[in-house]
Amino acid sequence: MLDPEIKGKIDKLWNLFWAGGLANPLTAIEQMSYLIFMKRLEDLDATNVIRASARGSKTRSIFDHHEDCRWSNWKHMNAEAMFKHVSEIVFPFIKNLHNGEDVLYSRYMNDATFMIPKPSMLQDAVSIIDEIGLGEKPDIQGDVYEHLLGELRTAGKNGQFRTPRHIIRMMVRLVNPDVGDRICDPACGTGGFLIGAYQYILEKHTTPDMIKYDPDGTPHNLIGDRIVKKEHWNLLWNDTFVGLDFDITMVRISLMNMILHGITRPGITQIDTLSKRFEQKSDYDVILANPPFAGYIDAADMNDSFKLGTTKTELLFLELFYNLLAVGGRAAVVVPTGVLSGESKHHVMIRRLLLEKCSLQAVISMPSGIFLPYSRAGTAILVFVKGGKTENVWFYEIQNDGHSLDNNRVQIPENDIPHLLSVWEHKENSNRSWSATVEEIEENGFNLTPSSYKPGESSSKGIQDADANVALDDIRSNLAAVTPLLDDLRVESSTILATRVPLGKILKEVSRPVVVKPDCHYKLLGVRWYGKGVFIKEEKKGSEIKAKKLYRVKSGDLIYSRLFAWKGSFDLVGEEFDDCYVSGEFPIFTVDRKQSDVEAEFIKYYFQVPSSWKQAEQLSFGTSKVSRNRLKQDDFLKIEIPIPKQEERIGILDLMRTTERISNKLDESSLAARSLKEGVVARVFERLKDTIGRTDD
Repeated sequence: MLDPEIKGKIDKLWNLFWAGGLANPLTAIEQMSYLIFMKRLEDLDATNVIRASARGSKTRSIFDHHEDCRWSNWKHMNAEAMFKHVSEIVFPFIKNLHNGEDVLYSRYMNDATFMIPKPSMLQDAVSIIDEIGLGEKPDIQGDVYEHLLGELRTAGKNGQFRTPRHIIRMMVRLVNPDVGDRICDPACGTGGFLIGAYQYILEKHTTPDMIKYDPDGTPHNLIGDRIVKKEHWNLLWNDTFVGLDFDITMVRISLMNMILHGITRPGITQIDTLSKRFEQKSDYDVILANPPFAGYIDAADMNDSFKLGTTKTELLFLELFYNLLAVGGRAAVVVPTGVLSGESKHHVMIRRLLLEKCSLQAVISMPSGIFLPYSRAGTAILVFVKGGKTENVWFYEIQNDGHSLDNNRVQIPENDIPHLLSVWEHKENSNRSWSATVEEIEENGFNLTPSSYKPGESSSKGIQDADANVALDDIRSNLAAVTPLLDDLRVESSTILATRVPLGKILKEVSRPVVVKPDCHYKLLGVRWYGKGVFIKEEKKGSEIKAKKLYRVKSGDLIYSRLFAWKGSFDLVGEEFDDCYVSGEFPIFTVDRKQSDVEAEFIKYYFQVPSSWKQAEQLSFGTSKVSRNRLKQDDFLKIEIPIPKQEERIGILDLMRTTERISNKLDESSLAARSLKEGVVARVFERLKDTIGRTDD
């Protein structure tokens, strides 16, 4: 976690980037990481010399023949000279650290772009980063990412948030990786789990007297002096760690982060591990992961290796972990608590897979708030070994992790993690831990909720008082936000006069063709059915795309799927998808201001109504069955939609926006409401039980 002083400097850096025009948080993170990487390379170079000396070996400086790329040699330049030097010399240097070798770093940095727009902004950013003291905080890139996620509003939608380092260290210890293991994180983000595993291995093989620890338990001076064979170092550096992520920005950040921690050739690859493009092989001895459990995957792109028959990502990731492990391989992974108790056949199937084809060693519940300020969702850690069959499952209930369970997450004395680790080896029972036989679990519908098996408690009690109170706070907050919106939500029953106008008199088709380049990466959009909206379907390298051209979209464009218009595949492109791409199957339109003043948003809402999909179906034609019919652009423009007067449209749009905000708030409350019900019901009946046999005088 960032201390307040460093957090203030990072906020200052963020404000600088925002004011300078880099308002997209992921772009800002990427550009900050490049500068941090430039600074840390010099620190890393000095550390490598010290480590090599301690091992009695020699090392070559990263800056051989590139002394002018050392941070200390250019950080005091004036703004104009610094901008020219960094953009023309230093940035190309870090892009080509491996001298053009075909390694993953070079491949993914090949089309990286230095986007800081002006000299004064670069000079100010360099000054701030120089003040932070990165030598003492080597994992600052992950901390920056963690802190900036508070600004990344889409984080709540795509489930993307960083795992706290103390949780990573705990999970790594549970699976005990070592030299010779192949270790994978199939949704690696900034590389935190892989770095945690590397540090743990070095810690195991470093003379204890040489190690220094931060107050939060972070180890330093991990030189691995007890790893004496060169082939073991080569194995550790080149063939141990594999990270996979669908986001090119995360891939680049992870690559830089791992290099700065001493892994010179990181095995980080950009790919969606749930998609057809990924080849699932049982190659790994250790899986460590906290993937972005974000709803559903497009069924058409889902990997054929999956057998669950669901598109729900929180279940598919678990099946993926099982598929990637070699027999005897072990995993420690974070899951939402719904995985433990969900009653759908797919939830039960994945739990049976873990119980019947693995040794499910532990289910560790974590308190709500452990991932604040990004999410209050309940989570648990599953620890399992592939192969065999489970006989007993050990449960542990973490109530405190050493940090306050609020948005501030400050350190506190209460911490159950040391106790958990002390009883882990023998799976001892205590007031925090207990066991259940697989027969008991089968009788309980394969439910894996820890509190269901806690001794002395009703098996129906699924939540603690603290969690119920947290849920109640969530509901109060959301209802407070919804109540004034409900007051504004009045749907009039009177008829609104409107004129039916063909879309051809409102919209015009636009085309921004881009020739596909083999070495460039392209974020490709899709449009979900039934008015569910635009999403990033995948990110591909140009060499993987069959089409010769793609089409760039802009915020405010109206797009639809020609193939699935009849299923409501229409939407308005939001700012977060600016400069993404679509294939020729997704025509692009904007409002023609020369002939219409109709709002594009009004048209978007119209195409969320099922009757509009029927219009699209009637105008979709083809030579094969209905599912292959297409709505061509000329036919789309023939669709007539009702257009009221402008003042009426403004009222309708206000109504739609209010409804959308209410819907979003109620979605946030739904999980909290379920938690509240379970917690209150369990607690009420527990208290009723406590008063049995008592009478008042």
